[in-house]
Amino acid sequence: WADSASLELISFLIEEMGASITDGPITNVRGTNVFIIGTVRSNEVDNSSDLTEFLEQVQSCRNVTVTDMSLQDLSPDDVNVMTSEALCYSQRLTRSLADIVHQKTEGNPFFVKEFLNDLTVENLLVCRFSERTWE
Repeated sequence: WADSASLELISFLIEEMGASITDGPITNVRGTNVFIIGTVRSNEVDNSSDLTEFLEQVQSCRNVTVTDMSLQDLSPDDVNVMTSEALCYSQRLTRSLADIVHQKTEGNPFFVKEFLNDLTVENLLVCRFSERTWE
């Protein structure tokens, strides 16, 4: 989601750099560069949303370059690598846990990290330093 104040701020920045989102002609093009990074979960935005309309308007502006990058969810193997590295265990030993993590997080990298963190915070995944093992 994006609140209206955030969209208005981005519109203001775009207009200040000389590219207008409105229908009027572009005037006072400045040599100012603005770099904005935004993230959108495509499965959570429908085509009728204010954000979708705003993004279409931004993409139609002259002097504005929009680069769209689509990131895919992690595969079960990728989650296993991430789990293995987080626990400092071989991938062979983390496979069963990684399968559960992948099922719970659907491969979202942020959720994988948070899920593993939550397991340790809640003492559901405990490191035994003396034995160099996780339980």
